Amino acid sequence: MAFFRPAARPRVGLLGKFALASLAPIVLLGLVLAHLLGDQVRARALADARQSAAVLEQSLVLPQLAPADLRGRLARPRVAELDRLLHASLAGRAIARIKIWNRDGAAVYATDHAIIGKRFPLSDELRAALAGRTASEVSDLRKAENAGDRRFGELLEVYTPLRFAPGGPVAGAFEVYLPYLPIQAAIDHDTTRLSLVLLAGLALLYLALFRIVASASTRLRRQAAELRRRAAENEHLARHDPLTDLPNRSFFHDRVRRAVADARRDEGRVALLLLDLDRFKEINDTLGHRNGDLLLEEVGRRLQAAVRESDSVARLGGDEFGVLVRRVADPAAALATARQVRRVLREPYELAGVALDVDASVGVAVSPDHGDDVETLLQRADVAMYLAKEDRSGCELYAAARDEYSPTRLALAGELRTAIDTGSSSTTSRRPSSQAAR
Repeated sequence: MAFFRPAARPRVGLLGKFALASLAPIVLLGLVLAHLLGDQVRARALADARQSAAVLEQSLVLPQLAPADLRGRLARPRVAELDRLLHASLAGRAIARIKIWNRDGAAVYATDHAIIGKRFPLSDELRAALAGRTASEVSDLRKAENAGDRRFGELLEVYTPLRFAPGGPVAGAFEVYLPYLPIQAAIDHDTTRLSLVLLAGLALLYLALFRIVASASTRLRRQAAELRRRAAENEHLARHDPLTDLPNRSFFHDRVRRAVADARRDEGRVALLLLDLDRFKEINDTLGHRNGDLLLEEVGRRLQAAVRESDSVARLGGDEFGVLVRRVADPAAALATARQVRRVLREPYELAGVALDVDASVGVAVSPDHGDDVETLLQRADVAMYLAKEDRSGCELYAAARDEYSPTRLALAGELRTAIDTGSSSTTSRRPSSQAAR
């Protein structure tokens, strides 16, 4: 049965998170502000309409009335005079209808003469005007008194109290019907304009914040990349030789440890080669440390080229190098690899215009034949290397018989020392007996 792993979700960076997290609040803020602005524009339009009604009442209507006029219906000449005064506003469609009510709810005057003198149930707005307050509403003209006005569609009804003296008692109410379509168009126009300004402002704010966060995100990414680079560089420096960039002693130990463990599991062999350069101090003193460093770098390059990609080369310190050879058939094959490495190193070098022949001494230890842990293999490869130097043979495979520090030789040396000490004690204890015999 085939199993399908779901595709990994793409990671959202700081900039993407900000874009997603900030867009919703800004859009919500825009909607709230647009609603508030719309309400303010609507309230301002209605306030302007009420102000217009108050001006119309004070300038045209009230001067034509007397308190006695509100006790019954107006005489025809007074009605005709009011019609004349209001004709311009009615003809220009600035006003749809006008009504004047007395305190009993009777229509004292109306531009629709058919309702003059009639009584209608008091609306909430008319009650408010008779109580001394200005009131308004958008009417769909469903009331009986508006039957003749329904051709206008929606109208804005404004009710203002009629007072014949400032601060005096309310004698009646003045009602004016304003076409609501122009008012709604003005509200929509102002709301749209303010909404566009608000939208532009919020867009600029969002872009400014986005730019700030984008700059901060870029800076943080660069800092994070720099920290990762420095961490990787520090880790590399901690595990590699700064001159040759080869693994250092600690890293080489880890690789040998893993290789030995793998060979133990697979019942195979690995070889450890230790080598150092002959007469390196003489070359260093003669040509200078800089040329000595160049020689070590070239030796590192040649060692890497001489072994397989799966093998490892390390600089262990000074002019000492280590080579880990994985998967060798036997100790003889390991020794053959050491000789091949030595031949590569013996090719002439060109330093400071001088051709140099550099030789090396190589010691070889094989696991598990000569040990199955890193410390033992290193110690025995080191013994073999010094034997190669001593014999001037160039390459030597570890031999326990020649290891002065092998456990067998140390045990034998201990036994000899014990035997010598025991023999000396026996001789000393027999001397008095001999003298006594004499």
